[in-house]
Amino acid sequence: LARHVIAVRASGDEAPGAEAFLSERLTIPFLVILFALLAIPVSLRIEHTQNIALPAVQAVLVLFLFLTALEYVPRFVSGGSVGASFAPWLVLTPFFAFGAWRLARIPR
Repeated sequence: LARHVIAVRASGDEAPGAEAFLSERLTIPFLVILFALLAIPVSLRIEHTQNIALPAVQAVLVLFLFLTALEYVPRFVSGGSVGASFAPWLVLTPFFAFGAWRLARIPR
């Protein structure tokens, strides 16, 4: 896929669909790290409070927001100045920041 995008660019054509798909595929390994980063504070909160209800609801809400953003952000940015190939990164960045913030707030 990367070779195809490079070949299309070299010929002078645009390949926005292929570039967006390539960018989406490149973000998949980062999803594993992101979900671990989001899960650690939730699991430690369950261990600390001995209550699973509130952390589980929070985890489901964050996952719902993430999947909704991952679905709809490419549609919103495809017509704007930011290309559709940056859409997955625009979704991952705030969630990485949120996960890092939650991890930093864990009481030691």
